[in-house]
Amino acid sequence: ILCFFGSEAAILLIPAASLWTGAARTGLLVAHQFFNDGLIAAFVILATSFRQRVLPLEVMGRTSAVVQVLRGAGLPVGALAAGPLAAVLGVPQTILLGGLGGMAGGLLLLRPAVWRLRD
Repeated sequence: ILCFFGSEAAILLIPAASLWTGAARTGLLVAHQFFNDGLIAAFVILATSFRQRVLPLEVMGRTSAVVQVLRGAGLPVGALAAGPLAAVLGVPQTILLGGLGGMAGGLLLLRPAVWRLRD
């Protein structure tokens, strides 16, 4: 859960970089890339391991397929929504909104039902 929120928080470094110039801007973008990539990779590994641990083998393939479809469908849907929004609000503001929206979506992971799945 921390990896997910951390990767979404790292997205906020992109609009922050638009406020700076030169080396500061580059540093923020490099920090975003480093933290976002590392934390999202850790989240995917942990989420996959968690699914493998709690789901019966008979549904593992179907569950993984659903996760891949939802993850893959989110990219074009998000892009289609972000284009017009960026035209109205501006690119940095749209990225900020997307990062905050991703963090809000992560609140689903804080539900008590998720915590009861622990050993």
